[in-house]
Amino acid sequence: PNERTEPDWVLVLADRSASMTIGDGPAGLTREAELRGAFEAFGPTLDDLASSRRVEVLGFDAGVFDLERGASGAIDLGEPGGTRTLLGGAVGAALDRAAARPVAGVVILSDGAATDEVGRRALQRLRSERIPVFAVALGSREPAADVSVVSAEAPAAGFVNDRLPVRVRLARAGAADGVRDRVVL
Repeated sequence: PNERTEPDWVLVLADRSASMTIGDGPAGLTREAELRGAFEAFGPTLDDLASSRRVEVLGFDAGVFDLERGASGAIDLGEPGGTRTLLGGAVGAALDRAAARPVAGVVILSDGAATDEVGRRALQRLRSERIPVFAVALGSREPAADVSVVSAEAPAAGFVNDRLPVRVRLARAGAADGVRDRVVL
């Protein structure tokens, strides 16, 4: 007889998009600092898991890529710089890497600012194989304050040093406490 034991896979997805540089975490920490702290804290747990399971640590932004271990054995996250966060695509691609293999769980470390959804095929596999998904939320529960100019109306012409009426409509998203809006022409 020829026996082969296939270990369970644990898929770890770390957000590497530029939104990780926002400093809205506890005590003003960036989401990136929170992520690095999480990897420091859970590094020994990942090492323990790796003794009995295959642990795949992947980075994602607009695509999915391997995160290698550095000389010290710690996971080299690199710098966050992706212009998009495709979390749904990342989950699907990670599950594709573990095709036809048992998956013990998917761990996602992200701020959740995704621009897509998990695909039907990936959701079906998660449900049918009862693969648990563990989400580690980074950053604030409330989105950062963001003010944008919706419209501006002003006369087409004027004289130097004259006061002109300018009407500006602003839109504000996220936390509004203590935020003052000022428009400078």
